[in-house]
Amino acid sequence: ELGDPIEVSALSKVYRPQTSLAEPLTVGAVKANIGHLESGAGIAGVIKTMLCMQHKKIPGQAHAKALNKHIAWHKIALKINRDLQPWPVSSDNGCIAGVSSFGFGGTNAHIICASAPQRAVDSIDLASQTGFYLLPLSAKTPDTLAALLTRYEARLTSASENEFDALIYTAAHLTKCKEAKRAVCGVDRADLLRAMRGLNTTSHLSAAENDKAATNYELVMLFTGQGSQYPAMAKQLYDTQIVFKNALDECDRLLGDRLGESLLTVLYQQSHKQLLEQTNWTQVGLFAVEYATAKLMIHFGATPKLLLGHSVGEYAAACIAQVFSLADAILLIAARGQLMHQLADNGGMFAVRCSEHVAQQVITKCHDNGQTQIAISAYHGASGVVLSGENSALEMAIELLKEQNLTVKQLNTARAFHSPLMEPMLDDFAAVAAQVNYSKPCYPLLSSVTGQLETDALATPQYWIEQITKPVRIDLCVKELEKREHLCVVEVGPKPVLMALLQENLPHLAAEYLPILHSQGADKTRLVTSLGRIFELGIELNWGHIYPQINVQKQPLPAYPFAKTAHWIVPTAKQPALKSTAMQENMQANKSATNISQVVARTELIRDIVLSNLANLLSLPVAAIKTNVPLLEMGVDSLMIMQAVRTYEREFGLEFSVRQFYEELSTVDSLLDYIAQHSDFSPDTDDAQLTSDIALVEQNKPSHSDTTTSSANMGVDQQTIMAICQQQLQAAASVTNDFGRQSIAAVTAQQLGFLQ
Repeated sequence: ELGDPIEVSALSKVYRPQTSLAEPLTVGAVKANIGHLESGAGIAGVIKTMLCMQHKKIPGQAHAKALNKHIAWHKIALKINRDLQPWPVSSDNGCIAGVSSFGFGGTNAHIICASAPQRAVDSIDLASQTGFYLLPLSAKTPDTLAALLTRYEARLTSASENEFDALIYTAAHLTKCKEAKRAVCGVDRADLLRAMRGLNTTSHLSAAENDKAATNYELVMLFTGQGSQYPAMAKQLYDTQIVFKNALDECDRLLGDRLGESLLTVLYQQSHKQLLEQTNWTQVGLFAVEYATAKLMIHFGATPKLLLGHSVGEYAAACIAQVFSLADAILLIAARGQLMHQLADNGGMFAVRCSEHVAQQVITKCHDNGQTQIAISAYHGASGVVLSGENSALEMAIELLKEQNLTVKQLNTARAFHSPLMEPMLDDFAAVAAQVNYSKPCYPLLSSVTGQLETDALATPQYWIEQITKPVRIDLCVKELEKREHLCVVEVGPKPVLMALLQENLPHLAAEYLPILHSQGADKTRLVTSLGRIFELGIELNWGHIYPQINVQKQPLPAYPFAKTAHWIVPTAKQPALKSTAMQENMQANKSATNISQVVARTELIRDIVLSNLANLLSLPVAAIKTNVPLLEMGVDSLMIMQAVRTYEREFGLEFSVRQFYEELSTVDSLLDYIAQHSDFSPDTDDAQLTSDIALVEQNKPSHSDTTTSSANMGVDQQTIMAICQQQLQAAASVTNDFGRQSIAAVTAQQLGFLQ
């Protein structure tokens, strides 16, 4: 009766200018609901006010049957709600409320709460802005990650179009990287949800995958050489990725009319596609596409720790490493291609699967027969060598090689590159190279000439002059890469040719191979899949560039599913407790059931790994993989088989030959049977054991009927425990405090009830 009139009087005086008897201010108190909370009284009022503002409703005041007679309610513009009322919201200011807290010790506070100001929210369409959806998810453990994935699937499935994009945008900007990671990728909403459902039903992040995410992976960027070009290469990226488009447009602008046509016309106009096979356009086109792809990947956060370019690809690598500017790079590569194009087209190149020794023997025989214009132009290690020379010399060499039943393949080139036949152009190219400003590389660059990390040498015109005639030494580059561990290899050329060479030369290297472009399939699918895999390997992406900051209403994300692990306190007995016959039978039954479930889990997990890998290689959904159809009929080429071999050898601890996939392992079904029979692979035993242990503890927890046995195991009989409880009841009777006496009595009664 004392405090309320003072408080009401103060409120009336302060808010009188903004109120009237016709529109009084509503007042209420949370104390009537929950009583005195001492230091917590103020926050309780704030919470009630926030809830009222959120729901835009004011509840009736509890216990407000008779108003305080010391307050002249008819003279002040204040009222107390008797029933639930809607909040009278002003269209300009939203909800406004004041909260008072008067401490018993004299601490008084009053705060003003108001609705957040309304702001214009941009319409968001991530798929049209980026060309894809990429949802990063991260959790402490694989099991928690699986639960989080389920929550996101439910939330995204029910979301509206704008909420769907806003959820992914929010997750990308707020997700904190933990040990277990999974990226869900798609080119549109339906594709993303299909991928998410596939992960939920067929995929589980294994312990090996979890270890990968915890490993520091080093990103190596590969730049492909000549022969990998094709019409309309990277056209999908040009149409959907603004960074790629801007980079390619800049290359086109800098090239100008040096070669008589627009670069974009040659790349993307059907009527000009034949020009791309000419050396002058081939080299410029490859450089521009690889430069633009590398700029896009770096923009998204895939920053390279090492660069490697094959022949003409080394120019794009050097430009990315800022050895020379883009303008100077265009000057060099245009001159290089044009001068080579002007040479006589009486040469070619052939890839041969043979050792360096065998190749040298063949070359020597050619020289002995007067065919001197032939040389080894590339050393590819285990993949063999490349021969370059005049056509007549090559014909003789091919006959000699075929006599030894060696595989020979003609390359898609019109000149004998990296051979003495290039020498006539060197002086003219040297004059152009002298005009360029050079710098040391800002990224480590592995030279395809020396096979070593070069710095000073790259910053000289002499290096780029000699690079024209010297052979490509991938074999030496391989030795340098062997020194490294845990590589994430990204190839930015039109086809993953250089990647295939590394895979064959380094079959046991711990590496992930991610091609961005290919003549078959969707490049934007490969792009988003590669970005997702880079995230899963623990390389931090630039989400601000993938999804630029826009005026979007961030969405509440699904709650993190914390692990709920039971920690039962098991008493330690001095003597080993004897298990009853029934318990032993139960444990034996559990063991048998566990063995069966593990066999099923193993079979399903092998199938999931194989199908997911093939679906990724083919850029197809898992459901589209037909297990009884030959792999070749599904579009699996030799490069894909090599990639699959590496994955399956790593995952299942087996050794495969490529030949097997053309013979006895030609279908998915035959491959699954082979792995199941020959591999020691099994699901994560630690997780299975933990689940079994928890189930066993749950099953063997003491029930009411087991109390005699449980008490005996603890060394205390039931009669002793009941006597102790009776003593507790007698002690409770002596407690003077009613509440304390009732509490002790209640607890003891529960104990007795449990024993009886």
